[in-house]
Amino acid sequence: MPLVLSVNIPVEMNFSVWDGADRESVDLGGRLTEVEEKVRRRATLSLEITDFDRGDQRITFLEGDLDTSFLVAELGNVNVFDLEERPVNDEE
Repeated sequence: MPLVLSVNIPVEMNFSVWDGADRESVDLGGRLTEVEEKVRRRATLSLEITDFDRGDQRITFLEGDLDTSFLVAELGNVNVFDLEERPVNDEE
């Protein structure tokens, strides 16, 4: 059965730069964001249908499987700081 799912994916990002003079990586911090994606997946369901030939059918869910293969989320341009949380400088 084909499905279209709306999923929220938490993404944790850490940023750093390489300091060539000191020959070390300098941590700039990180942040957590959430990406919402619509994805197409396939579900396989096993159902038991009893009394199929009569008017009072009973459908029982036996088991199911959801294709959870690899998912790619498009982040677009990513800034070190969330622009909505950045302090506003009144002098600008």
